[in-house]
Amino acid sequence: MRTTGKTISACLFLCVLNLGCLADINTTTDKSTSGVVTLTGPHDVTASPVNSWATKGSLHSARQGQTTVRLHSGLVLTVGGYPGTLASAELYNLATEAWSITGSLHSGRNYHTATVLQDGKVLVVAGQTAANPQGSTSAELYDPTTGLWTNTGSLNVGRFWHTATLLPNGDVFVAGGTCGNGPLKSAEIYNATNGTWTTVLTTMSVTRDVHTATMLANGKVLLAGGTGMSGVQNTAELFDPSGNAGAGAFTTAHTFTGGRYNHTATLLANGKVLITGGYDNVNAVASSSIYDPTGNAWSDSGNLNTGRYVHTATLLENGKVLASGGNDGNASLDTSEIFDPGAGTWSTTHNFPNNLAIEGHSSTLLPNGEILVTGGWNRTTEYKASYAFSVYAPITLAATGGTSPYAYQLVAGTGLIDTNGYYWPLTAETAQVRVISEDGSSYDTLNVVTNP
Repeated sequence: MRTTGKTISACLFLCVLNLGCLADINTTTDKSTSGVVTLTGPHDVTASPVNSWATKGSLHSARQGQTTVRLHSGLVLTVGGYPGTLASAELYNLATEAWSITGSLHSGRNYHTATVLQDGKVLVVAGQTAANPQGSTSAELYDPTTGLWTNTGSLNVGRFWHTATLLPNGDVFVAGGTCGNGPLKSAEIYNATNGTWTTVLTTMSVTRDVHTATMLANGKVLLAGGTGMSGVQNTAELFDPSGNAGAGAFTTAHTFTGGRYNHTATLLANGKVLITGGYDNVNAVASSSIYDPTGNAWSDSGNLNTGRYVHTATLLENGKVLASGGNDGNASLDTSEIFDPGAGTWSTTHNFPNNLAIEGHSSTLLPNGEILVTGGWNRTTEYKASYAFSVYAPITLAATGGTSPYAYQLVAGTGLIDTNGYYWPLTAETAQVRVISEDGSSYDTLNVVTNP
């Protein structure tokens, strides 16, 4: 863990997170004379992308195929997975860069889903359990305030390799997957208010498992790819929760280039959806496509440098997408690539630390703009390791003089000040950060120009 020995005001830290609750602490000019706050480093800093990986704290239990979500508090929850059907869950704290054990599931599981609800609780759905390896109907709720799990209503059909999507009204839409009888067409909706499940009266056009589901800005859900009774899919469809008099309805969307499953789908900043990689039952897929909801159309978006599946693809704060790890059809991968939506191109970036090859991992955007990669395996060994990808290196906020502990204030820009005294640039912009004397009598200002 990095530390500067400085203490950040908790109130100001929350203000920075919310990007908009900035108080006018002092309207005087910057002070640099003896007895007042003075930055110990340069006042003007230019930051360029470093696109680097760093090793973070290790999990208490090695795992792959788990689910990982970021809670409203900024903590990261990882739960379940292999080996076997893990019941354990852990929390990652950005401030300490360490994992801690939290409450365990009532039923250990893998190939399940985890969805953060509007009230901050986490809904874990179905998957393979020891009692139901062909697809469980059970669901559980995690309460971050107590760190405990409670059982909630059961699905009507057990499943794994399904998708779960939070709807605008706070309910959760679960689609497809597989069970003992094979891939499914059916879908169900979880009522977050009363904890019950309702089967959607209509079904998907085809059976799908190991597909993707993406919530669009128009309130519909895009379901793409996967595999099923009719083989590997290059088809897509839309679920409209308000269709069929509020019961929900499916409509077909246009097909995309190259059927695939175990791919990724990433919602871009412009509202379009990028699907990347996957497997077509013969090869790892290198192609990627973009779906435009406005025209209900797909367009090709260039090829990855390395075809991959069971990888992750996560939207960065600068609007680009980081694809990492996976399998190329022969072996697990240690490589990563970045997609630039503006240029429509893929470029390679740094490999995982120690060239560790990883697939079946999870990838989560942290409040400071880092991407946290957790767990995974290399087809032989599950990992405890965690790594974080940073577009920009953090900038130390160090000062002398005045009265301490100092407070820090983001005056301009969208970056984040963490509790260890670092400013994290998030995207290309000009930012200003103030370091303020505890008594508010003086401050000094750091100017940061961030290059794209």
